[in-house]
Amino acid sequence: MDRKKAIILISSIALVIAAVLMFLSKGPNNTSAISQNTEMKLISVDKLVESPGKYAGLVSVEGTVKEVINNKNMFTLGCKDACIGLPVAYKGELPKSESNIVALGEVRKDVNGKFFFDAKEIKYK
Repeated sequence: MDRKKAIILISSIALVIAAVLMFLSKGPNNTSAISQNTEMKLISVDKLVESPGKYAGLVSVEGTVKEVINNKNMFTLGCKDACIGLPVAYKGELPKSESNIVALGEVRKDVNGKFFFDAKEIKYK
């Protein structure tokens, strides 16, 4: 290999390494639900129950846990002074009854066409 080809090869390798380092220095793009949570508007459980079809995609809903159904991994989210309840499915550790929480997830329909909230994350207030 002559000197000119060696210089071209080394320069190409250096450019590739520089591009990789620039890409890695920006850090990974975090598109998880948790990172989006800080940019989402918080919705009260009353508003969500009034018109559940209005909320598509990930939303954050706040309310008070009214009933916990351990054997179904579900609980009912309501507010302190109203009898409106939103069924919530959650695969993690279920919250304690009467605790105030914020749940991040999506509005879905069950097999009977009834709305429920599919929570991905729960935070105590």
